[in-house]
Amino acid sequence: MEMPRVIFIEDEQCLRETYDITLKRAYGENRAFNFEFYSNPDEAVAEIRKFPFNVAIVFMDHHFRTDSDKLVLGSSYIKEIKKLNHHIEVIMISGDNSNESLQLWLKNGADKFIYKDSDSNLTKIQIFMNQALTTFNAKFGKILGNKRNATHAISESIRKLKIVSVAPQMETVAQLVLQSSKSNHSILLIGDTGTGKELIARAAHENSNRSKGVFKTIDCTQFKNSQIIQSELFGSEKGAFTGAEHKVGLLELASGGTLFIDEAHHLDSSAQAMFLRFLQERKVRRVGGSAETMVDVRLIFAAKPLLKEMVEKNEFLPDLYYRMNEIKIEIPSLKDREGDVEALCYFFINRENERNGSQKNLFPDTIRLLQKYNWPGNVRELENVIKKLCVLVQDSTILPEHVFKYGELKIDMSDDDVHMIKTFDELEREQKKQKIELIMRAYRIGNYNQAEAARILDIPRKTFANRVKALGIEQLMDKKIEEERNGSPNTKDALKKSWDVVKAFLD
Repeated sequence: MEMPRVIFIEDEQCLRETYDITLKRAYGENRAFNFEFYSNPDEAVAEIRKFPFNVAIVFMDHHFRTDSDKLVLGSSYIKEIKKLNHHIEVIMISGDNSNESLQLWLKNGADKFIYKDSDSNLTKIQIFMNQALTTFNAKFGKILGNKRNATHAISESIRKLKIVSVAPQMETVAQLVLQSSKSNHSILLIGDTGTGKELIARAAHENSNRSKGVFKTIDCTQFKNSQIIQSELFGSEKGAFTGAEHKVGLLELASGGTLFIDEAHHLDSSAQAMFLRFLQERKVRRVGGSAETMVDVRLIFAAKPLLKEMVEKNEFLPDLYYRMNEIKIEIPSLKDREGDVEALCYFFINRENERNGSQKNLFPDTIRLLQKYNWPGNVRELENVIKKLCVLVQDSTILPEHVFKYGELKIDMSDDDVHMIKTFDELEREQKKQKIELIMRAYRIGNYNQAEAARILDIPRKTFANRVKALGIEQLMDKKIEEERNGSPNTKDALKKSWDVVKAFLD
């Protein structure tokens, strides 16, 4: 089962063991998240990259020694981790309490820090963990649950068809296929382009008593000439028509097995008549020949939903339609299959990673965006989009902006506008919160001196003051400071309390 991950990157074994023992004692063996401990930051980042969206928080040591005794700074990995998933909280843990180190952590995007020499550092670790896990579960808990469902909720019947689906409609299809596969009746598969008709036809063959026989296919759209398609199906004698050679047709070749006739609604009137005669007599007469041969072949036809309409307009022989339609199985379009876009996204991205030796991930908002599209090309179109994104997107994480750039999808945003606006608003709030917290940390470390805080952040004092004002902190602070001054002679204490009020306001 996939659960949130809490990652510690610490090169001192004694500390890793201390964290492990203390936290297991605090949270027990049945906790709803996993601990991971790494001594090497490169190894840890590689593991995060495999699936960054189940990582809630990373505790990072300040210094590491490589095998070649080279000093590496943990803060140099923060941006890489944030790039994989900017929601991951990164907490620096260090015995170095210098302003220079703090400035380095803040510049690289650390969310919080803990000093190793503090008596309360283990308590702080638990507090930060609890906060991060609460935030994580609110944002990603449902997504991880969906991913577990997508990968584990495929029924045994659907697995036998070797397709990917969690939709109830496809369970019905699977049951029909498995039940009909034991008979010799003709099957008519009705579905739009890309719904997987050939996969289902092959599954019907492989689960039948004919599974040891051959499975042959023909796409009726590939043959514009009536004589050629008849030759392909029934065979031909040399000289039967211009360019004709002695040829055994697919019906004979598939004897003892199954013949899948795709796009059957493209059969012309002559080919329809020959098929009707075959279904009545089960005999094959080659084009240009006179001898008839008995064949034992199971026929599976596939056509688009317009076939019934063609019958009503006398564009397709009614008798042939009803003989094809001994067992009819309708395959729903992808847009009508609840949960399948997400399940197929995970399946295709994992398959592409295996094929290419890559570690691509779909950002959760990307899956939500793909679910908004109506997929006229169905599963085949979704598969092609995922393949294209895996090739063209250079980053390990595929974002919604990549779908708009490379996907070539006309997504109707009318239902999505509110969602996207909320997303941007949320992003702006997060950025504002990060800026305010950055100023708060610098101000506190600078002993509540504005000039010192500006120096820590490496910006001019005037710029610091302008940013405080632009973020709307100034008035709130002044009001709280004044309130505290009335009850406390210590301005510094009042200012510190006002910052605590601001932080509480933000949280």
